[in-house]
Amino acid sequence: MQDNAQIVNEIYNLWSTNGNELKGYSKFMYACSLYYSNRENQVIEIFEKLYQENYKEIVKDEEKVIYILSGIVKEKKYAYV
Repeated sequence: MQDNAQIVNEIYNLWSTNGNELKGYSKFMYACSLYYSNRENQVIEIFEKLYQENYKEIVKDEEKVIYILSGIVKEKKYAYV
């Protein structure tokens, strides 16, 4: 699993170097792949941004899922600090 996560990270780095940016569910899945690459600080930073970006009254189902799961991960991190 960690090897696959590292490959995803390398592809993302190349893709973002060309001026691209992940949003929504793609950004959430990228953060999940970073988790398996032991990059916890970067993961928490992404989940915190996703949590803030998806905190609004009117949301799509995908945004609800991202908001809830990002909040769970974010709170779990602070529980260990």
